[in-house]
Amino acid sequence: MDYYLDYIHYWLANASSDEIAVVFVNLIILSVVLRVIVMIVQLSRNKFLGLTTKPFSKVGRGEGRVLLLGDSTAVGTGASRPEDTIAGRLAHDFPKTEIINVAQNGGLVRDLHSQITPLKEQKFDLIIVSVGGNDVWHMTRLKNILSHLEYIIPTLISMSDHKVIFLTYNNIGSAPVFPKLMRGFLKSRCIKVQNVIREATYKLKVPTIDLFTDDDHNPFIENGDELFSFDGIHPSSTGYKLWYHRMWRKMIEEGYRIH
Repeated sequence: MDYYLDYIHYWLANASSDEIAVVFVNLIILSVVLRVIVMIVQLSRNKFLGLTTKPFSKVGRGEGRVLLLGDSTAVGTGASRPEDTIAGRLAHDFPKTEIINVAQNGGLVRDLHSQITPLKEQKFDLIIVSVGGNDVWHMTRLKNILSHLEYIIPTLISMSDHKVIFLTYNNIGSAPVFPKLMRGFLKSRCIKVQNVIREATYKLKVPTIDLFTDDDHNPFIENGDELFSFDGIHPSSTGYKLWYHRMWRKMIEEGYRIH
């Protein structure tokens, strides 16, 4: 080790400024390439989780029906057990309630149409929608997101006697999987998508529950190792538990109940 340190000191003392600049630029490029490789590996884990995780549903015993729609966060991807997902925790707390989960990994806002098509004639005591994350990096046009929501939300309202909630979750840019160079862009994009969701829901008096969307005092930023799954993008079982408790606090504030 001492030999290598001596060599580095010797080289730095004798190299020209141009040579030093070239080496440092190459080191920066190498670090970026390595970080991208790490991101690709983690995203492949994300893909694996998506292929192996199925949405949790449960047959009820006549005391209420809850419908979950949306993307992998409604599926519960990243949780260690189905019981640790939002749907699984609902089933535990309301054992006689039927839980129907038609969310899909990779789901976009536009996919809400196909998710509810077979269920349009049915009635539910509560509909929970968790969607929007995939639209951030799929670069879905904001006007298209708004258009889909303006079409789908009235249908959800009619299916549930206006008992609909939307969940917007923590800034995707805070996920450990993404390099710091990307996080600012993803945060900006995430805010725009979430604002469109809030705009659409506000018009129709549907509550939107923020699940730690602000960076200030955000436990997913402060304690990411525990709250993110091993893929670095989805919540862990502990993360979903935190989401679930916050969701219920907000739902109680809005007067929502499951009978």
